[in-house]
Amino acid sequence: MKYRYKNIACSQMTDEEIASCAGLFSEHYGTWSQSADEKMRGKNVKLSPALFRKIYVEKPNRYVAMMFDREKLIGQVLYIRCASPWRSTGKITFVQQLVVDKNYRGRRFGLKMLQSIFGLSNDDAWGLYTSNPLTIRALEDATFRHISVEKIQNNLSSLKKVLYDVFDGTAWLDSFRNGCVDTNFNVGHEKNAEKIKKAYPNGGFPFKEELREGEEYLAVIFNSQPVDARTASLRMLTETSWEVINEAYSRMYTAKSNL
Repeated sequence: MKYRYKNIACSQMTDEEIASCAGLFSEHYGTWSQSADEKMRGKNVKLSPALFRKIYVEKPNRYVAMMFDREKLIGQVLYIRCASPWRSTGKITFVQQLVVDKNYRGRRFGLKMLQSIFGLSNDDAWGLYTSNPLTIRALEDATFRHISVEKIQNNLSSLKKVLYDVFDGTAWLDSFRNGCVDTNFNVGHEKNAEKIKKAYPNGGFPFKEELREGEEYLAVIFNSQPVDARTASLRMLTETSWEVINEAYSRMYTAKSNL
């Protein structure tokens, strides 16, 4: 089955697309932990269209990659793409949200979506924050590199220059602790040990600390790090790249034929 991709600036999203993305997050992202407010414990983490608009649509340098099964939205990546703090001609891509419909998980669609935005780019860095070890593995596979907590630590001051408006202030980056940052997001971590074994069956999970309540992993990979082609399937990469290219050219052809 062929899947369709759409990648646009968040400022160009329609009201329908905003509502669909907010709905996918609310239904499939995850649940609040037992340390969350009593009224939310165990319930789905939800995001209203109004808050989605405030966090993504109304801020600069925000983009969304959407994945569809026919007309059904089954996955999304919300990300920042902006100038690099290290090189005047460079770029950095940083993912703020990755969600896959529960009914489509287990097929590495998260990896496919990351590859749809990273591609074979020459960005100076690719990163994200997440509490999900499976997403960490997808980042490593999509970039053909391994995470170095030490390198992230050494580049925190530069990362602040591009992540200054992710939250209100940079206190979350100042809280950096062996790869963990306090984003005050009390989502459940109960299955993390199981997910780490699934994502890294032979070991090698890059973060040694366990997440505390409200924390997430800050995972950033730098272009200067050595490539390890064994971290991902080359076949999957080329298939995904072809799907994205085919989608892009099909839109160009349609636009030209309507002139």
